[in-house]
Amino acid sequence: MSNSDNPINGAIFQKQVLEWFRVHYKVSFSLEKKIPIGNPPKDHKFDIVADNDLIAIECKRYTWTETGNVPSAKMGFTNEAAFYLSFLPDAYKKIIVMLRCYHPKRKESLAEYYYRTYRHLLGNIIVAEFDPDRKSMRFIQEDTSNPLVTTLSGREGYIKIMKDYLTDRGVLYDSSLAEEIRNRSAGKKYTINDHVHAMIYALLSNQTKWVRIEPHLEEIRELFFDYDPEKILKTAPSKFSNGLFRLKCGNMSTEAQMLVLADNIRTLYRIEEEYGCVDAFITSEPADVIAVKLSKGSSPYKIKRFGEALAWEYLRTMGIDGVKPDTHLRRFLGSNRMGTGLNDPATVKDVREQVEALSQQTSLLKVEIDNIIWSFCADGYGEVCTATPHCDICPVKEFCNYKKGV
Repeated sequence: MSNSDNPINGAIFQKQVLEWFRVHYKVSFSLEKKIPIGNPPKDHKFDIVADNDLIAIECKRYTWTETGNVPSAKMGFTNEAAFYLSFLPDAYKKIIVMLRCYHPKRKESLAEYYYRTYRHLLGNIIVAEFDPDRKSMRFIQEDTSNPLVTTLSGREGYIKIMKDYLTDRGVLYDSSLAEEIRNRSAGKKYTINDHVHAMIYALLSNQTKWVRIEPHLEEIRELFFDYDPEKILKTAPSKFSNGLFRLKCGNMSTEAQMLVLADNIRTLYRIEEEYGCVDAFITSEPADVIAVKLSKGSSPYKIKRFGEALAWEYLRTMGIDGVKPDTHLRRFLGSNRMGTGLNDPATVKDVREQVEALSQQTSLLKVEIDNIIWSFCADGYGEVCTATPHCDICPVKEFCNYKKGV
């Protein structure tokens, strides 16, 4: 049975899954290996099998239909794979790995849907989803008795502890970034208005507390004409800066930001003319390269008043997974707090590498890890790991390197 309507893509997916298991579990694997099952025994070919005959994996590179409906026939093929896995001896770890796939009309991935709907048929079969772009594996069910299931043990476990702490107190910022990343992955198209919106949000986040901005987002939308670039270009910059200060959403750079807003919109139009659309530009190279192009002074694509942190804020609002290396994250991931590097505060490179590692270890998106850390530190939210840390209330202080006066 093919792993996909496109056998070539299915074969590529199989090899990517094999490589992930090889790297993470230090075991060699074979593709399309035959194992006798049933009584009397008859050979059946499984997609991936560990050479020590302790792990058997079936791969399913399926997606939601274009309209967001369940691909019923493909769910049947997945159940067939589970049926064959169920005949293997209990000594085997049996896994179905599905493509990580979201759709704007769905609040869950296809793998989550499959596990929720058919878990009664699975027995000891594990369901996982693999993201080929991020090379990350997420195991859907919690099974702490099975060493193949990702559980948050060890140092990376502090992320889950922090998330639970923030959630219990209602101070985890309700970020839409993860949903936006899933929407882009599901094929969402972004307009020039969306890019203007993201650019303005990034500028507003500079040198201020977001807790001041958040209650006024709808009023800000109205102030900027629903982020219509043509209407903004025809309006005096003072209207926007005065409006933001009236809402108490201005910062020390607001007037300068509004003065260059028209120039920045013209830069987006120029990018659109050169690349066909701004989306084509921001996905034309790795996101960290695009962030530099948007923030470096010598770049023809420079957005005025953008540093690298604001460039990342813009890209993440556009559905690009990544971390914003702001003051909170650089302090938190510095060598004197929770960081694993040598710098205090952490450098931009340190932040990017450490969050990437945490993402691999926890299967959380980088924006999700960023949001947890930011919420843990920010005024108006967790307010735990601030400039002067509140170690007396910190739920993860056992993992921390903090030394007063350092």
